[in-house]
Amino acid sequence: MQTTKEFKRGEIILQEGVNTDFVYLLQSGRVKTYLERSGKKIEIEQLSAGQMIGEQAVFGAPRMTYTAEAETSCKVLVIPAKVLVASNEGAAPGVKILIKSLAEGLKKTRANIRSYKMETDNSELPESLVPRLFSLYVLLGNHLG
Repeated sequence: MQTTKEFKRGEIILQEGVNTDFVYLLQSGRVKTYLERSGKKIEIEQLSAGQMIGEQAVFGAPRMTYTAEAETSCKVLVIPAKVLVASNEGAAPGVKILIKSLAEGLKKTRANIRSYKMETDNSELPESLVPRLFSLYVLLGNHLG
């Protein structure tokens, strides 16, 4: 069963690290996706009408790898992932291959964008990770001699 939901500017649609059982089809408005590191938002991409959020849930990876926030007022169609899984299972073999290929390509592209954005981010290392980093240096030093 599909429902329509509206989000105001600044509202979180999906949160990084949280599992989702739904796919969101953006009908109007704009959504930005980002990672939050050390209190800083690292923008990944901008989405507009016709694009989906949370599609990885259809392919067995329901944990969000980014946060999706309404950049403007948005209207989305909320579709249970299991409905899309059932539709995919009933598709012709060639269509299944095409969908899987496109989904894998999108996944790789988003991972590359995410890696690039993280590499080019000049934020300071969070205080909580400093002891961990130095522990790794000590372990490496002991291992390498």
